[in-house]
Amino acid sequence: MTRHSGRLALSVLLAATALLGMVSLASGAGLTPRATSAGGSAGGWAVQTSGTGQALFAVACLSAQRCMAVGAGGTIVATTNGGKTWRSQSNPLAGTSTVLYRIACVANSTCYVIGRPNIILVTHNSGASWSVHRITLAGLGPELIDATCVGAQVASLRGRPALCRLGLLDLACPSASMCLVAGTRHVPARIGVLAPVVFLTADGGTTWTRQHIPTTIPCQGDCTPSNARVPYPLEWIDCGPGAQCRAGGATFLGSHPGWATLVIRTASPGAPWTSLKPITNAGFGPAPDSAVCPTALRCYGVWTTSPFQSGNEIWLSTDGGWIWQGMSSGSTRLRNAITCAAATTCYSVGNRGTITASSNGLPFLAQISHTSQDLYGVTCVALRMCVAVGNAGTIVARKNA
Repeated sequence: MTRHSGRLALSVLLAATALLGMVSLASGAGLTPRATSAGGSAGGWAVQTSGTGQALFAVACLSAQRCMAVGAGGTIVATTNGGKTWRSQSNPLAGTSTVLYRIACVANSTCYVIGRPNIILVTHNSGASWSVHRITLAGLGPELIDATCVGAQVASLRGRPALCRLGLLDLACPSASMCLVAGTRHVPARIGVLAPVVFLTADGGTTWTRQHIPTTIPCQGDCTPSNARVPYPLEWIDCGPGAQCRAGGATFLGSHPGWATLVIRTASPGAPWTSLKPITNAGFGPAPDSAVCPTALRCYGVWTTSPFQSGNEIWLSTDGGWIWQGMSSGSTRLRNAITCAAATTCYSVGNRGTITASSNGLPFLAQISHTSQDLYGVTCVALRMCVAVGNAGTIVARKNA
């Protein structure tokens, strides 16, 4: 993330009246789905009242009781009682055209938010006040619209601003003082060519420094000219376990058949970024544009925008993100985000209220979300609580069923 991890089709309809307040999962419990007549599982999700009709694109939690969600119109909503009530938070961008689409919360009171156009919001007091930081990306022009975009997603911001988007796209924050944001910029004078960027703060968001990362990889596939080196996008970033951070992305090269895809890593924030494995001319194949790595070797991802597939596959890597394989996703609908509550306990969310879950590495199974709204973001708190957000201010939370 996600990912990262929204698209702009904004609705003014309010979320459905809350059916149940948030109830925590039993600590340490895995998924114990029950079969339903529809062939899915009883996931224990319940709709909550968000108090906004704006699309919500991401959610993060400081604890089982304290969570924040962000969305269109500079919207930030927060709960301090596990979702029984959500209230809008005042911030410098509230009521503007700014779209906030990623959030990470760490420590007891610190949250980082990224939005368009290339804005970072930071709070160190649980949202009582926010600082605003604007990142300038050389060569960044208007949002890229090219052959990799799916028509319905060109006109709207849904789930993750993936293949046809430029700018800051995802963030990962190992501590209250340290946070990384990753994204994609347009290469000057080369229309349709994307290049990766990573920025780091080590002082709680006061200053942001662009990191040196590998900028090109050997062309993958039948590219012209042969053996050319091409830029690649960064669409997701994830830190942990330990100090390691990874980032990646994938895009079809359009008029040059082949793929530009790479996962890079750093041993710790601020250390040099390198390719996860030695780069060769061998094609790695497609990779997800939103991913999370719950262990050093196991990563899960979704493909939110693709010119060839419906986006309904879940992707799994067992070598840290280098080789990805599709696995059963539990639904044919487009998936917008994925999160893992433990090494092999993961949830994906997507269009028309789609939620699927996997435990112990088994195939994903559909769960009942009690909403038909598109879901754009999801997070879990140590197997004790999961929250998903989406269109029209929708919030749903999971309890152990």
